[in-house]
Amino acid sequence: HFLFNALHTVGALIGNEPDRADQALERLGDLLRYALGAEDEVPFSHEWRFTMDYLDFQQLRLGDRLRVDAEVDDDTRPILVPPLILQPLVENAVRHGIAERQDGGCIRIRARVEQGRLAVSIANDQVADSEESGMGLGIESVRRRLAALYGQEATLRLNRNGPGFVVLMEVPARRADRPAF
Repeated sequence: HFLFNALHTVGALIGNEPDRADQALERLGDLLRYALGAEDEVPFSHEWRFTMDYLDFQQLRLGDRLRVDAEVDDDTRPILVPPLILQPLVENAVRHGIAERQDGGCIRIRARVEQGRLAVSIANDQVADSEESGMGLGIESVRRRLAALYGQEATLRLNRNGPGFVVLMEVPARRADRPAF
């Protein structure tokens, strides 16, 4: 799913913006190295860096149409999470709330630790045309992976937030034994 969308992004740039397509291919190489070398769990700081690289990749295609407002508390960095758990949620917000809109929009990402849990919210400020937007493969894949790793200790909720959607993910705040930076 991720690879197909990434290749579509590069393809869209090749004809009109070959320099940006070249940058996108380099970024894609970095993203794939992370995806293929990932462990069962990684510090949230690694997942956050990968997600920001993904957003930079999307910025090459969407330019000023994609705006990101992020607040990630420092105490989230050593918390262990499954690799590639945050990026599909962010990709969903970009794809269903920003990419198809001519004027774009804003993705808001918040991460904090509270009461022994890592809480992450990802919101977009617009809804795509379909009533079912946001309920696709990415969300379901994340839900299955969280259930397999954490059982009922993890939650993933999708809610309407005014004109947009917000995804709320919570997992137990287990810390990495190794440095997270």
